[in-house]
Amino acid sequence: MNPFSILMFMFSGGLLLYAAILYLCKDVKMIPRDYAVKVTDKRRYATQFAKVIALVALAPAYGGIVGLFSTGWGLFAMIAQMILAIFLGTKLMK
Repeated sequence: MNPFSILMFMFSGGLLLYAAILYLCKDVKMIPRDYAVKVTDKRRYATQFAKVIALVALAPAYGGIVGLFSTGWGLFAMIAQMILAIFLGTKLMK
């Protein structure tokens, strides 16, 4: 295993853990800068935010899997997946 894949799996695991805790607790106080958000249903916002974080966490995981075979392609795959995750995340938050 190369260091790129290990780092990507650790980063992805941390994000997925944060998303799971946020999804289970549904507490907006766990979101940094929650005071700047003006929403009426805070539990629903926390759930949507957790889903977006989980979606974004898939990008480094995918990059780590592809990086097992080639570091250059892993980086390219992670960037492409991150662009897709940001696009889908904006659609999910609406």
